[in-house]
Amino acid sequence: MLEIINSIPDLDFDFVPALELKFWPKNIEPFLNRLRQNRPDLYDKICKTCMYLVAKASPISSGNYKEFDFRYSFSAIELILAEGRTRNEKSLNSVAKSIYYKYLYKKTAFQGDREQYIPLYFVKTTIFWMCEQKHHELNKIEGTKDEEIEKKLVLEWIQYIIKLL
Repeated sequence: MLEIINSIPDLDFDFVPALELKFWPKNIEPFLNRLRQNRPDLYDKICKTCMYLVAKASPISSGNYKEFDFRYSFSAIELILAEGRTRNEKSLNSVAKSIYYKYLYKKTAFQGDREQYIPLYFVKTTIFWMCEQKHHELNKIEGTKDEEIEKKLVLEWIQYIIKLL
């Protein structure tokens, strides 16, 4: 298996040890309830999957206990959400990522001696939220050309993230 993976050029991935949860943690219930209301078509699929815990220290963790920090991994859920995207939602995701890599990726602003930039998960998360909360509105957007639709979608995304910020 590793021989196959190593033979693929420019493959960027991480192996992350994870613990599978056989239950839904209580603090995830608001997400599930919101999803049941906003995207019942995806809710059933997500309820049949599982969550994972991954060893990942928080930046605010004390130095002595960082090796004991765990976070939820939503990777299996995100895969279902991504596969459930409509044509317009896939287009929005693609254009938003293009904007990110062209204009936002590692555009530096210095805070002290630390370089700061907008992480990709900001784009990913806002697209997931937007596709969940504005699913019907996004799919009503039309145009005569793909570029016209993409422009309208991106303007919606920009307004959405401005409102969030």
